[in-house]
Amino acid sequence: MAEHPEKNFAAIAPRTAAAEYGLKVAASDIQEMEENYTRFWILGHEVPELELAKTGDKQTLALTLPDNLPGPSIRLCRPLLGVGLT
Repeated sequence: MAEHPEKNFAAIAPRTAAAEYGLKVAASDIQEMEENYTRFWILGHEVPELELAKTGDKQTLALTLPDNLPGPSIRLCRPLLGVGLT
């Protein structure tokens, strides 16, 4: 968005993202439920260098797989082994 201000783009992101990229916050507190928070996941082969706050919050990840077979499930879960998920 910051790279293309001429485009009619919008994003839902933390307020710190607007500050980081010098963008204007068009609306805040847009959630329908007070307990609703947007979480972002970064998936990839390399560990990003980010300083993120540690919280005790729990999250649920729901995936829809193409077939009811064990192969896709284990391939999705294998990268998560050993990263402290319980």
